[in-house]
Amino acid sequence: MLGPGLRTVVAAGTALAVLTACGEPDSPILNKDAIPMDLSTLPTLKQTQNQMLGLIDQVRLRITAEAPQAGAWHWAHDWSGSGCEDDAGGSGIALYFPDLTAQYGLSTEEWDRVLPAVTALAADAGLTDIAMPQNSDTNHDARFTSGDGRELLVGSSVATVITARISCRREGGEPIDVDGVIPMPPDPA
Repeated sequence: MLGPGLRTVVAAGTALAVLTACGEPDSPILNKDAIPMDLSTLPTLKQTQNQMLGLIDQVRLRITAEAPQAGAWHWAHDWSGSGCEDDAGGSGIALYFPDLTAQYGLSTEEWDRVLPAVTALAADAGLTDIAMPQNSDTNHDARFTSGDGRELLVGSSVATVITARISCRREGGEPIDVDGVIPMPPDPA
């Protein structure tokens, strides 16, 4: 059961539903030919949230190994979400992660070293479709998606940002909120 705070986030985030694979996405970063989803066959929202947080941390560690001058990483912005439905008429929640940010923009050389490793990490997690809407000397952006509606976004310009989206998952008795609020992950040490 969603607490009152998360219900508010879900209601407020309805406009974000266009980015979900549960509906008809109007986005070049999501696969419009995505396979139909049955939420009962997918991991729960909490399980998928934990998986994507783990992937974000692996990407952070890889970027830090290639560019130690990136310095400290901090979570910015809040969680947001919206309601969604699967193809079987089941209801779920789409979840948009906060941004994990380092106040350092990767050089093209650093990006070129990081990108293959991040691509491999994403592929290991099942995110095998790649789009690169921006890739210039000062602006890099890679988006990794999966057929089950997960998305990892990694970008770097004046700062480096890692974030994720989950298009639609059922709560499955494992709420992600505490008293109606989704707790922020701790900043990496």
